[in-house]
Amino acid sequence: VAIDDFVHRVLMCKKLTVSALCGNAGAGGAMLALAADYVWAHGNVVLNPSYKAMDLFGSEYWTYSLPKRCGAKIATELTSKSVPLS
Repeated sequence: VAIDDFVHRVLMCKKLTVSALCGNAGAGGAMLALAADYVWAHGNVVLNPSYKAMDLFGSEYWTYSLPKRCGAKIATELTSKSVPLS
């Protein structure tokens, strides 16, 4: 099962979904965590949803889920620039 498939299952789940992060996440891992209904992260966690440093074009449904979390403008900035969030 690819990460896209897993993210899709989280997004479409009829039950409440929760992500709890105690370590950093980038690219698909960050998008997987953000797909949940509720996200809790330790204060030291750093998320980097960008694929730019890897010369990849990401998927993981970020075009669907990320704008809902932070708005279209910020979602585009987060995925087009390689700027981590803490």
